[in-house]
Amino acid sequence: AAVAAAAYLITSEALTNAMRHSGCEHCQVELGPEAPWLLITVADDGAGIPESAPRGVGLTSMRDRAAEVGGLLEVTTTAHGTVVRAHLPLEARS
Repeated sequence: AAVAAAAYLITSEALTNAMRHSGCEHCQVELGPEAPWLLITVADDGAGIPESAPRGVGLTSMRDRAAEVGGLLEVTTTAHGTVVRAHLPLEARS
């Protein structure tokens, strides 16, 4: 249940950030198993995250949510878009 909640909240926040900040025309979400992970990718074709942009609560909360369930979050950004990729464990950690 914790991984499902993290997956939902990370995806929701990544979509919100793309719509609110990127100026994108398109945003694509992919979700699927890539053992031993549930891989979530949210990619937009917006302006990217400027290096001078202050790090907000959204990216921090996504990283924290992934870490809480034993996963990790990667953010890749260029002037042509941003990709948020979360790796969440498929198996509950013991």
